[in-house]
Amino acid sequence: MSKNIYEAILAVMSEVSYVQKKRAQDSRVGYTLKTENAVIAAVRPAMMNHGIIMYPVDIKDTNHSSFVAGKYENHWNRIVATHVYRFHHAVSDTFVDVAVLGDGADTGDKAGNKSMTVSKKYALLEVFLLETGDDPDETPSSNVSTGGKQQKPPQPVPASPDGVRPWDANLTKQYLVERAKYHASHANKYIDQKGTRKGAMVAMLNGLFGGDQNRRAALEWLTTKASTKEWEDSAWLAFKDWIEVREIDGEWLPGEYVKQEANNIIKAAMMDQGQQEMEI
Repeated sequence: MSKNIYEAILAVMSEVSYVQKKRAQDSRVGYTLKTENAVIAAVRPAMMNHGIIMYPVDIKDTNHSSFVAGKYENHWNRIVATHVYRFHHAVSDTFVDVAVLGDGADTGDKAGNKSMTVSKKYALLEVFLLETGDDPDETPSSNVSTGGKQQKPPQPVPASPDGVRPWDANLTKQYLVERAKYHASHANKYIDQKGTRKGAMVAMLNGLFGGDQNRRAALEWLTTKASTKEWEDSAWLAFKDWIEVREIDGEWLPGEYVKQEANNIIKAAMMDQGQQEMEI
């Protein structure tokens, strides 16, 4: 048995030296990848044999931002953070801490999870110097296949002063205005042949704002148009971006922070009308 964490790491390195990559499931992606599961599967038996435990001890320098990208102009949340992992030798009670950058993006609420997954994978790769058969410095991002279509650069999304949602009412209003301008300038269309998507959107807005009356007051404050019947495609798309609809357990729900932002909006609308604030 190894005497300390350094000898234990050397022992794992002598037993495991390579991680087999897997071809991406999406055929449009022209590269192979090394998944977190593959890395863990490669090193876990050796870590157990030599008494090494790995666990997170700190997260720092966290930065949250948002952007819009992709064929359907999806709204993405991005979290970049420094994750500190401890490699602890159980027998000798010695350890080393490793700081790794994690970068995760998601259209829902999983950006933080992805940032942690990436950082854990690379902490294992770097500590045990595992080979994967490629060098990212030799592969420019422009060489990655995009299915034959040129991708638009990500469009910046207004963020609150500290970069954290939920936004206040004025910032949400600014975001909607900017998104509507973007969609109008690109002549983007809100495809809804049978009216079902617009009906679902109105129902979701009613739920967010607490009923038809509050919805009309909020929309008038946001757009000067109380009725969605007066909206152009750009307005429908802007609100779609803001709501960040996602499917959870078969139910379509708004994004994590949207309810609080809707509450902020209705408060601002009521205050402008000289009414008392009301919770929704």
